[in-house]
Amino acid sequence: MPWDYGKCKGMMSKFPKRCSGYPMRTGYSTSTTRGYDRREKRWKSANCLVTLRDKHGPCIVSLTLYQSSQFKTAEETALRAFDLFPNQGEQYHVCVCHRLLGSVYRVNGKGEEATSHFEAALDIATQFDWHDQLFWNHYNLVQLSLDESRFDDAQSHIEHAKLHVIDNEYYLGRVTELQAMLWNGQERYREAKSEVLRAIEIYGKLGATRDLEDCRGLLQRIECHGTCDS
Repeated sequence: MPWDYGKCKGMMSKFPKRCSGYPMRTGYSTSTTRGYDRREKRWKSANCLVTLRDKHGPCIVSLTLYQSSQFKTAEETALRAFDLFPNQGEQYHVCVCHRLLGSVYRVNGKGEEATSHFEAALDIATQFDWHDQLFWNHYNLVQLSLDESRFDDAQSHIEHAKLHVIDNEYYLGRVTELQAMLWNGQERYREAKSEVLRAIEIYGKLGATRDLEDCRGLLQRIECHGTCDS
């Protein structure tokens, strides 16, 4: 999402300034599954949903509820928020709310509803050519496709996400990590390892320590799967 609003301050000040898209983390589970850990990656569904532009609006309330796993209340808050943005000039906030609702429904295993909201957000972002919004919604659709083992759809959304990376190195790291997850799920371990090492290099240069930690965990799982299946 578009989080390049000048200098970071307030609640965003703890993130690297060079990473304008650096996400807010929500914690993760240590349980794993082959190729993709739905709970461990839950925080990535909500990354960059709130900006300095949004922080006084209802989206921040809904995101906070989402982060604390109060999904039902987060859903209700986001739905009510639609009524507060009746004007065409508020389409950005509508787009954010659609993505948040998609994330809530995805976590709750409601794939059809999640897809509907992610696609609604994509439609709005396409109208305004918001590359960061387009990137993150395709990113979320990759996650949803991985949840449901729809690997062809996941690859398609990865390719779309890549189109909106532009010159954002952090976005490149995120989509590279997703590609590694997909290939791990497809048991293409050599390719997955190569890709996750690329992501580790990118995160290392950016100082994105939490992403780096997650990627190292992914690398260990890939190596374990490759060894066990060899």
